Amino acid sequence: YAFRKCTALTQVQLPDSITTLGQRVFEGCTALESINYPKSLNKVDSWGGIFENCSSLKTITVPEGVTVLADNVFESSNYLEEVILPSTLTRIGADALKGCVKLQAPELPEGLATIGASAFAGNTAMKSIAFPKSLTAIGGSAFDKCTGLTEVSFQEGITNLDSYAFRNCTGLTKLVLPDSITTLGQRVFAGCAYLRSINYPKSLNKVDSWGGVFENCQKLRRIDVPEGVTALLDNAFEGANYLEIVVLPSTL
Repeated sequence: YAFRKCTALTQVQLPDSITTLGQRVFEGCTALESINYPKSLNKVDSWGGIFENCSSLKTITVPEGVTVLADNVFESSNYLEEVILPSTLTRIGADALKGCVKLQAPELPEGLATIGASAFAGNTAMKSIAFPKSLTAIGGSAFDKCTGLTEVSFQEGITNLDSYAFRNCTGLTKLVLPDSITTLGQRVFAGCAYLRSINYPKSLNKVDSWGGVFENCQKLRRIDVPEGVTALLDNAFEGANYLEIVVLPSTL
């Protein structure tokens, strides 16, 4: 709360020596239009809300050299529309951009390897997201309730979609999963009510024991398991309560 509701502030220049920011440190600075991201920042209070209700702050650039977007750093930045990420980024932290309801999807750099839990959860303005080839894992609930999301582009190389990663993304109608995916968490696509088409990755070898991957996917009536698959996994379609047809391969 160090500068909370300093409503006359229009610009802040933070030194790169800053490593820690407390919760809601600039909350309610309604005239704040410009602030920089310190290169040494590595910890943000888990309650986040640093830029909550900063109604004039529309864009932030994360500088080159930063490798990790800190957990909770932009959480609840409810007026933020654009975050420009550096080419050096390798990880987006948990809750880093959660609840940024006006945020458009940032361009994710090649070199990004992991997206943390709930990183983009509840960002209803996002329409599409394209993942780089370097990405290997998407954390639990990372895009949960991103209801405006209509297009997701995966690349070969990603192996793990954790639990609830795309739950309740009601704008999704079609997904093409790369065959590099080996693991799906519980209820990863649950509640994607308009999802009509999705494929079964050939390398898939583990589904969370709680299942529910396609639970309440009301428009998903058919899935084809591709030739070459030899075992239908435990829990693969458990809880898929609208599924009518599963086409099995001759290799099963």
